[in-house]
Amino acid sequence: MKNKSPGVRLAWLNKIFFFLYSFFSSSFLFSQCEALSLLDLEKSEKQIFKISSEVLDFFNSGSSKTLASFFHPRLKITKEKLGAFYQLEKFRLGLPLKSYLYRVWKISSKEEIAEDILCEKDGVTLLSHYGYSHQFNFWVNLLGAKEQGVLLFSLVPVNGDYVIGSFQVVKWSHMKKGYEDWVREALKEKSKELSYLKLDIAKKLTLGDPFFKIEASKEIESLQRKLLLEKDFFKIYQKKLKTLELKSVKSIFNQNGIGLKFSYLPLDKGKESVNLEKDCLTIKDSLGTLIQDLSGIRCELALKTSSSSSQESFFLAL
Repeated sequence: MKNKSPGVRLAWLNKIFFFLYSFFSSSFLFSQCEALSLLDLEKSEKQIFKISSEVLDFFNSGSSKTLASFFHPRLKITKEKLGAFYQLEKFRLGLPLKSYLYRVWKISSKEEIAEDILCEKDGVTLLSHYGYSHQFNFWVNLLGAKEQGVLLFSLVPVNGDYVIGSFQVVKWSHMKKGYEDWVREALKEKSKELSYLKLDIAKKLTLGDPFFKIEASKEIESLQRKLLLEKDFFKIYQKKLKTLELKSVKSIFNQNGIGLKFSYLPLDKGKESVNLEKDCLTIKDSLGTLIQDLSGIRCELALKTSSSSSQESFFLAL
């Protein structure tokens, strides 16, 4: 067998080099996160600065005549929907509600996929939008009389302009305690179940699915797994509830503390109706001391049947 000539070998090496360059540049070099300041935006991205200022004014004043027009048409946001959104956050966080910009990032990514982009310096992972080579992501702190929240929104380029591609508020505190406070409390708990639940509340305060999460969420998940696996946590409650078939047990935010949400299957599908209140009382009585440190339980059917009542869920304060 003849050896390949230097020219052929060089051609093959060029192909291999081009493949490796394309792979690594698209996978690692192209996807990046750049932190910006408000001053950077004011100087170089005037439209983006204008939209971000409108968002801040909206939360500080509670109204805006023009903000709805800056949303991507696919989101179908109206002035009325924004008003309802503000009323919800006003109730959750409390008045007076003040906002200030905390971080701005410019995300560069591949257009053909939506991918997680790590902003390493800030310990934040952001999800890029499909179909855009770049976008701007904003973290706005919301300070309410009752709680703190984080507004996360993104701006994407459309036809030479920028529009809002995502817009969500996540809780940053519960009972005026941040995720670090909940982790500290969890580590002091003697009860495995309550410790697990407090870690779960802490984890919820670090996630803005699907667009945002802070790296601390991974550490909290690791602590939870060392304490109890999710399936083992579930088994603890199912073992106690012999009369109901559970589908899931989840922690929930409650105004006075931590609550649990039980999703279950109806025992008798032939019954004319399912009494959620009665079932919730059964759960309460069956669990006894297992829920004595909780502030409430929510009961809901895991599936809707013709025999289920029109009521979708029932909350029982403890």
